This record gives sequence, C-alpha cells and structure tokens, in this order.
Amino acid sequence: MRYFIIAGEESGDLHGSRLIDALRKTDPEAEIMGMGGDRMQKAGMKLWMHFGEMAVMGIVDVLSNISRFKKLLKECKAQIDQFKPDRVILIDYGGFNLRIAKSVHGTGPRVDYYIVPKVWAWNEKRYKKLRDFVDRCYVIFPFEESYFTEKNVNATYVGNPVKEKVDQYCKEHGPAERTQGQVALLPGSRKQEIRKVLPKLLDWAETRSDLTFVLALNESAKPFLADILVPKHVELVFDKTYETLRSSELAIVTSGTATLETALLNTPQLVVYRTGSLNYRLGRTFIKVKYLSPVNLILGREVVRELIQGDLNTSVLDVAVNDIRNDDTGRIDKDYEELSLTLGEHAPSEEVAQHIFNEL
Repeated sequence: MRYFIIAGEESGDLHGSRLIDALRKTDPEAEIMGMGGDRMQKAGMKLWMHFGEMAVMGIVDVLSNISRFKKLLKECKAQIDQFKPDRVILIDYGGFNLRIAKSVHGTGPRVDYYIVPKVWAWNEKRYKKLRDFVDRCYVIFPFEESYFTEKNVNATYVGNPVKEKVDQYCKEHGPAERTQGQVALLPGSRKQEIRKVLPKLLDWAETRSDLTFVLALNESAKPFLADILVPKHVELVFDKTYETLRSSELAIVTSGTATLETALLNTPQLVVYRTGSLNYRLGRTFIKVKYLSPVNLILGREVVRELIQGDLNTSVLDVAVNDIRNDDTGRIDKDYEELSLTLGEHAPSEEVAQHIFNEL
C-alpha cells in the first residue's frame, strides 16, 4: 500500500519515524513518501520535502508567511495527487495539516490524523475540520477521546508516544542516579524559545553559587546560542536531555513536550514560558485552557508550577526552586505516578499502524 505522511517539526519527525517502522512491520510492501525530517527519511520514507524548509513559530511569524504557506500547500497537494496514496497520514502541525486534510478529503485516499491539533485549548471551532475532513483521529491524551467523541469526531486513544519512549529508555538504562544541587536547564529547541527564555535562566543561575547547572540542548539549537553568553560554571551538553534530567535534583523546563518527559523521568520541575509581547497578548486572547504544561492538563490541576512571561524572573525562580528542594512530603512522586497510570500502557506507533492497515 502507499502512504503519504506529513510532519512539520522535530517532534513530528521522531513520532513519524517510529510510525514508519511500525507500518513497515505491519505492511512489508509499504511505499512511503512525504514531508518530514532526517529520522523519517532514515526510517525509509522518500522525502518529498524536509520540514526545515518551512519551520516558523508564533502567530506573528505565521501571519508574515501566508503567501509562502499557500504555495507550499498547493505543491503538497499536487505531490499527493501524483503519488496516489491509499492513505494520507498527518502528524501534528495543525496550521498546515488541517488545510491538507480539507484539500485531500473525498479525492481518493483516506485521511488519518496522529497527534491532532489541541483544538480544546484554542480556536475550538477547528474540531469541525477534524470531523468533516479526517476519517480517524489517533489521540495521545486520555481526555481527548471523550472530548472528540462528544463532537462526533472519530477519535481513538492510542497512548502517548512520549511515555512509550521514556519507558523504553528507563528500561534500558536502569535506576536514575541524581546529583544533589544539580539543576537541569531546558530552554526549548526553537530559536524564539531559546532567545526569550535562556537569558532569564542564566541571569538567575549567576546568583546561585550553591547550585550546579547543566544546560541541555539539541544539537540543532547550536546556532541559536549566538549572542548568548553561557557562563563557565554552566555545563553545556547537546543531545543528552534524558541523561541530564535523570542525573539532576530538579529541572527548569520550557513548556511543551519536554515537561511531560521530565515528569515521566520522575524529575521535579518548574515549567517556564516567555515569548514576544505581541505573541503573548494574542495567545492569551485565544488560549482557553488554564495550564500550558501537558502534565497539568492531563491531571486537570497544578502538579508542576508554571512561571509564565513576567513571572519568569530571578526572585520568583529563587522561591519556586527552594520550595521544590524543601518539599519532603512525597507529593511530586505521587503525582507523577498518577500521571503514568493515567496515560496507561500502550505502544502508540504499533496501534496506529495496525488500525490504519486493518482499515485499508
């Protein structure tokens, strides 16, 4: 069978590569083409376009690239028509993929969506596109299945790929060995995140001689460190995020998937986020959820503290870090255990591949 897969970011590339591995096991004759990254290409997908050619972030960035997006949408649809897949599989990246779903639906191939846009967080009316233009959604948060089902969206909870990845890592590497007083700094992987968050974290680190710091970044983020002076007492490591988290007493993590990884690795954390003032004002207008961290969203309460925008400063960081270090109630461990149980035991990539193949 033929599959056309579209992923638009680093995380989508990772999840897409695992899905490709699972599809090839389920369907050894699979022909796979699409948009993704190095991992998906290595897994065996013929790369029509690398997502790096279209990576933008933030409402302002998207608005300034509308003409470019429209051109890419047209080119992508033409490529799908030429390839004639049996299934089009969309992974995250809602701004682009929802438009592709609309243009492809009803033209031949079934449309599947793995890791759907967070319509429950902002711009909720987008659920109508999932209902009308996607044959089945594979969701990764337990609450999403009931949310979408109530809106007549065909949705199936398949487990969370982050949990699958973390569980496998811990199984292979054994118990964590933590260094008291070591703080992991995870400022994100995108240019905007690093430029807005990292200087605040480094300013605070300069005031805490009682702690040691490890700054963990992806290799792809190296160019974003230009003009940012990393103090000598802050150790800088690349592509060692899990090792860093498991060796640290606590972590300060930019909101996103990394906060879920940190929780599943059982590392106490503070969640931080900072963006441009215009992006923030626009975002607050549209976002309808109380929390940013997936950890808090899944459990429906503040499990990890979030320091957003103006709250990300030296004095607040001091108090929040000290609160974590002085907490001997065991609350964090209990909350993290509840999180793991809520997500359940699944093999998401294999479950999605099996569903897709069985429905061909």
